[in-house]
Amino acid sequence: MYVSPFAEKSGFYKFNLSRNPFKIKINQFNKEKKAEIVTNIRGTISKMIGIKKLIFYFGLALSSLLVLFRIHIQAFFLWIKKFKIFPHGDSGYAD
Repeated sequence: MYVSPFAEKSGFYKFNLSRNPFKIKINQFNKEKKAEIVTNIRGTISKMIGIKKLIFYFGLALSSLLVLFRIHIQAFFLWIKKFKIFPHGDSGYAD
C-alpha cells in the first residue's frame, strides 16, 4: 500500500470485506496496535446495463482524475505549511 510522504511509515492496516451486506472496512493501526484511521463504506450491489453502465465508467474515470488532482493540491498545501516529510525509500510503498 502506498504511504504518503507526510505520514511516518509504521504500523499496519487491517482490511475487512463482506459481500452480504456489501461492506468494506480499512483501518490503520500504529505500532502499539492503537487505531489511528478507521474507515468503512457500505452499499448495495446492482446490475448496470446500457447507458447507465456507460455513464458509470465515464464518471469513474473522471472521479479518479479529480481524486488525483485533489491529493496533489492537499500535498502542495502541506508542503507550503512546511509539514515534516518522511522519506520512504525508492518506491514510496510500505514494506
